[in-house]
Amino acid sequence: MREIKMDETIGKSFVRLDAILKGAESSDTDIVRAARVSTGRHLEDVTDEKLKGMVNFLYRDHHLTPFQKIVFRFHVKASIRTARQFFCVLFSSHNEFSGRYSIFPENDFYVPSLYSPGIQEIVRSSQNRAYKNYRNLLEAGVAKEQARLALPYSFFTQFYWTVDLRTLFEFFDAAEVNQNCETEDFQTLLARLKEVVAGQAPVAYETYQRWNDENQTRKCEWAAVLKSRVGPSDKRCEKEKILGGFVGLREISGDAGMIVKCLSDRFSPDRALDQMIVHWDLEVPIFVWRQLVRHRKGYPAEIGDDFEGVLERQRLYIPAIFRSQKGKVGHYEFEIFSGEENLRVWRILNDSQEKSIEEAKHLLEETGSLEDASLLLPYAFYTRVSWVTPLSSLTNVFLLRLDSHTQWETGQYVRAMYRLFKAKEPLLAEIIENYFWPKFWRSKSFPLLDRF
Repeated sequence: MREIKMDETIGKSFVRLDAILKGAESSDTDIVRAARVSTGRHLEDVTDEKLKGMVNFLYRDHHLTPFQKIVFRFHVKASIRTARQFFCVLFSSHNEFSGRYSIFPENDFYVPSLYSPGIQEIVRSSQNRAYKNYRNLLEAGVAKEQARLALPYSFFTQFYWTVDLRTLFEFFDAAEVNQNCETEDFQTLLARLKEVVAGQAPVAYETYQRWNDENQTRKCEWAAVLKSRVGPSDKRCEKEKILGGFVGLREISGDAGMIVKCLSDRFSPDRALDQMIVHWDLEVPIFVWRQLVRHRKGYPAEIGDDFEGVLERQRLYIPAIFRSQKGKVGHYEFEIFSGEENLRVWRILNDSQEKSIEEAKHLLEETGSLEDASLLLPYAFYTRVSWVTPLSSLTNVFLLRLDSHTQWETGQYVRAMYRLFKAKEPLLAEIIENYFWPKFWRSKSFPLLDRF
């Protein structure tokens, strides 16, 4: 295992190469052999000169599948702000620390190192106060998944991230044009990732660098041309308001007849479900979106976090009803707080969120950076997302986010999605209920189904 740690002045983040899938020789050689299999010459020796020429040819002419034969598994610790950029990478997967099941450690928050000691102390003081309120909520019996709404948007998380080399290069490209990737914490992690790749596949990485500037210029140019000729879509869609946000079904492409046409005995019938695409317009609390974005084959475009709106109008989610959490992972039971006790813990969280907004405004005045001021905002702000889901992916969302283990708030949004979908496609909804959901969901052990 190769470990690359950040400078301690940056914080507590790290990137560790946990595992890599490659042959006995270099990763660069694996790329060439994967490409040569089409000609039957993949077992021949590869000289250094031929290797460089072949890798350059493949990348220059966009023959990129051979680069997918090198697969990395990283162990990453990063601020949640930075980690979000990893979670939206389509052709990768991650498993993350869960604040629903575990207690966040003390003093484990990101503090920008570029600011003066005085500014850093403002940040730490706010983080420590918020963490104290988080622990107060836990001690009062509030479920972990609700207590974490007191934490600031600067806590650290850890995750294992599996990604191939082609997707990593695309990730590097996207980071150069994404304003959310300009932060100090992300850029430092990005540099460490590039060091790992350069060490494991030096020829491929050198080739990527050679062609990267030209590729980035073209991407920026086409985006500018499109913006100059077309305005943003103002197409209206049916929306259902939920818990301060909303779920909107923008459009459905394909129909049940197309699915039937594509059914075949030669492969799983589930693949035919991808002939239907559902386009969603969502505004949901950040912790809800982070559960939805995990689903395979969903294509997200995060329109943005309205941090200005949060500061001006206190656009934060706060539960009206609190619950306690008992049992073990996979077997949790929740109980609703009584009226008097519910009001007491509501005030703890509400006061904490109001104080966090005051402190974020103060940090904005001191630094002029809305992005860094957001580090002090509670982990309860709303985010706007355009989300495109093939029906197979959407079925998986319904399967996992309507069961008894999902967080209640997430379930409310997904139920709204299901209601909108069922109104448009009642036959397909019936098939999902009868053939995709486990049978026990239709028994007394799953009381939610009859609410649709």
